[in-house]
Amino acid sequence: MSSTIKLRRSSTSGSIPSTASLANGEVALNTVDGKLFFKKTVAGIDSIVALQQINAGTGVAIDTGGNVSIGQDVSTAASPTFSGANISPSGFPSSLTVNSSGQVSIANTLRLYGTITDSLSSVGSNYQVLTSTGTGVRWRTQTGGGGAGLTVRNTQGANGSVTTEVTDITGINFDKSTGINVADQGDGNVFVSLGSSFKTIKVAGQSDVVAVGEDTLELIAGTGITLETHPTATKSITITNSGSTAPIKTFNILGDFGLLPGTARFYPAAQDTIKSVVLSVGVNRSSDLTVGLYNSNQFLQFFTIPSGQNYALYTGLNYVIYPGESYTVNVVGGNGTNLSMALFNINL
Repeated sequence: MSSTIKLRRSSTSGSIPSTASLANGEVALNTVDGKLFFKKTVAGIDSIVALQQINAGTGVAIDTGGNVSIGQDVSTAASPTFSGANISPSGFPSSLTVNSSGQVSIANTLRLYGTITDSLSSVGSNYQVLTSTGTGVRWRTQTGGGGAGLTVRNTQGANGSVTTEVTDITGINFDKSTGINVADQGDGNVFVSLGSSFKTIKVAGQSDVVAVGEDTLELIAGTGITLETHPTATKSITITNSGSTAPIKTFNILGDFGLLPGTARFYPAAQDTIKSVVLSVGVNRSSDLTVGLYNSNQFLQFFTIPSGQNYALYTGLNYVIYPGESYTVNVVGGNGTNLSMALFNINL
C-alpha cells in the first residue's frame, strides 16, 4: 500500500527556515511562496539557499543556453541594489554594460529605430547632428558633407541673380586686415562687426555728412570749380579751378629785343599761387628763346619757346607768391619781337 511523504513546510508567506532548523541534506518548503530551501555549509559557515520558479511571462524570455531577453519596460525599486549589469550575448563579451553609477558602455554596433532626445528635450529635425556642449549634447544643423550644408552666394542685390555659389561650406573666413572683426559669443554664436570705416564726414562750420548703410556721397562742383571722375584703372577725381582765366600778371616786352634784364617789377597785392605760365612772341624764331622768372632777385625757373614756334605753355607749377615780394622777367637766351609772359593761378 502506497504512502505520502511530506517534507518540512510552512504555509506562511515570507517564512524562511533558519540554519539551525535544517540539517545538511534536509529540505523545506514554503507552500504559499512556492520556494524550496536547503542549508549550504562552506568553510564552516552555514547559509540558507532558496530556489523558486520564475515565470517570465511575455516580457522576459530565457532560452536553453541561459540567454535572457526582455521584451517590455523594466523598473526596479531601491532594494535590491546592483553593482552593475553586463548584457553579453554569446561570442560578444561586454557588448552592453551599465555600471553602478548608471554609465552605459556599448562595445558593438548600435541600431536605433526610435528617437534620441537631447538635453533640451528636442528630438531634432532632418539633417541635424548631435554635438557636445561640454555639459551635454544638442541637436544642431549639419554644416558640411551633404544634407543641409551651408551655401554661400554672391548676388546682384538682395534678390538679384546669383553670380557665385559655393556649397557644403564648413567655415567662412573674414579678412581682419580690411576692418572686419569676429567675436565668439558662446553657444555657437559669433558677432561680426566692421571695425575700420569712415561713417561721418566733417567740414568745419558745416553740418556732418553721416552714412546710413550702403549710402552714396555726391560731390557737387561749386562756382569756379570743375570735377572730373576717372572710374577705371586708378580711380580718382580731378578738382580744377575753372574760374576766371585772367592772369595774375602779364609781362610785355614790345618791339625787337635781345638779351634783356627785367626792369619792370610785379608786386603781389595778395597771396596767390602761380600754376601756369604762357609765353608768346610775335615772330617765329630760328633759335630757342629762353626767359627766367625771379622772386626778389632769386631765380625760380627758366621758360623756353622752342625754335620755329611762337608759343609755349607750362602748367602744373606751384609757386606761392606773397605781398611784399617782387617778381621780374629776364631774357637770358635768344631774341625776338613783342614778347608776352602771363602768370595764371589755374592749370590751363
